Amino acid sequence: SGFLTDASGAVTPTATSTKQDELKYSIQFKEWQYRVSALDESLNKTFTIIHGQCNRAMKARIDEDPNWETIDRNCDPIGLLTILKSITHNNESQRNPTISLIHSEKTTHEHGAR
Repeated sequence: SGFLTDASGAVTPTATSTKQDELKYSIQFKEWQYRVSALDESLNKTFTIIHGQCNRAMKARIDEDPNWETIDRNCDPIGLLTILKSITHNNESQRNPTISLIHSEKTTHEHGAR
């Protein structure tokens, strides 16, 4: 196949690598690069859409998060959703502490019943 695997699992090319092998791996590498590029583009678009749906008050709260600069610089939609979850969860707790306590106790009992 053009490659050797030693006892440690390291793969090294052998002299029997063919042009066909090189072409095959070159094509696979280009396909991988395309998929990574498409993923990055999708994540950036998702980040922009999520952030664009936030009103000014929510954006002000997002800006207060200590991780926001890094999340914004990397266009990280997962990080943005994490901040939004934190903000909305905290708002629910502050708005209705009794319901928050009931939910907390219910969750505790559900986990204890397992």
